[in-house]
Amino acid sequence: METLAVRPLLPFWAAWLALVLAYDHRRGFSIAAVGLATTLIVGIVRYFVLVFAYLEHDQILTEAGRGLAAPALALGLSGFGLGVAAADVLHRSTYALPAPNAPTPEAAFLWDGGACAFPPVLGSPESLPAERSFDTLLVSVQRLGLVPRVAHEYDGLIGPDTRVAFVVAPVRPPPGRVLDQLKSFVQAGGALVVVDDMGIGRDGSAGDFLRPFEITLEYHGSGEGSSQSPPHVHLGGGMKPLAVPDSMTVLASALRGRGRVVYLSDARSFSRRGLGHCFAHPWKEARERYEMIYVLLRDVLALAPLDRRYYGIL
Repeated sequence: METLAVRPLLPFWAAWLALVLAYDHRRGFSIAAVGLATTLIVGIVRYFVLVFAYLEHDQILTEAGRGLAAPALALGLSGFGLGVAAADVLHRSTYALPAPNAPTPEAAFLWDGGACAFPPVLGSPESLPAERSFDTLLVSVQRLGLVPRVAHEYDGLIGPDTRVAFVVAPVRPPPGRVLDQLKSFVQAGGALVVVDDMGIGRDGSAGDFLRPFEITLEYHGSGEGSSQSPPHVHLGGGMKPLAVPDSMTVLASALRGRGRVVYLSDARSFSRRGLGHCFAHPWKEARERYEMIYVLLRDVLALAPLDRRYYGIL
């Protein structure tokens, strides 16, 4: 009797489940559970009805089975329909996100002319020094909701969606046309962040990127590897220092037109050696450097979106 009760619904249930799995595999488990439960409930109901009918007269068994076939099938269809509707509502509330209200800002990282590298997060070559790998910095920008992009050449630094341009550990002086482009970019409301390398110091080109904005950069103190006091910088041109937890790091900014110019040292503190791997739990000093990045983008530049659901996809 159980076989007779369940058998009419099995082909329908199997066909429906196959269609749903082909349409959207993520709903398959919920649809299968709802469909199986409905089939079993209908079978149990028919089983007890047939048992009661058999107690009255064994000939009623056939008539009762025939009379309940259509209602049982209708009940099964209704159960499957409700199951599909419930699974669809659950699917939309879980996976479907509305479009962001504002365009996602882009952060461009200049590779050309700098002592920096942006290797893939996974599978990085072991020969690449950790103090020259800035993949963790790039991922930290993404975690705030921006879309990071690596500009392999000077001319590709500024794009139509670029809101902030990072120049990390610059060594080679940039072409004049690039400086003119950056000046126009900042004047129009963009942001330029120069991440200087104190180990390179005077041999770098951080001052060349600041010069078009009438910002002076002077180095004082000893170089890297010396037993004397660590080097420090003096910034002119209206650069205002910001309070940071690391006394060895300088974070300063100045308004230029509708945009802002930011100076940040030391680049090696924001490399993979200073921040750790992006998948690793940061230690105390690394957490302080992460917070500096977040303060820079969230509070100083006001670029981090308020809705944290809309992360840029790397």
